[in-house]
Amino acid sequence: MFVTVATILNLRDDPVAVVKLRFAESLTIAVYYSYFAAPFYICVSVSRRFRQQLIYVLSQTCVNCFRRQRVISNQVLPAF
Repeated sequence: MFVTVATILNLRDDPVAVVKLRFAESLTIAVYYSYFAAPFYICVSVSRRFRQQLIYVLSQTCVNCFRRQRVISNQVLPAF
């Protein structure tokens, strides 16, 4: 929709129109993603068990993300 409006209007002459169009685009994107994020925030704010599980999963993810990968050494010696 943005591309269609941008091609119809001559946006090179009016930088204020470009700013207004970009603001409308950003606002639309924020409203669109809030539709999907609202159930998550409701669960986080209401459910104690969900919060505990979320903290557990995020902490395990962070710990495993920053943990150094263990290198398994080759136990078979090459024959020369």
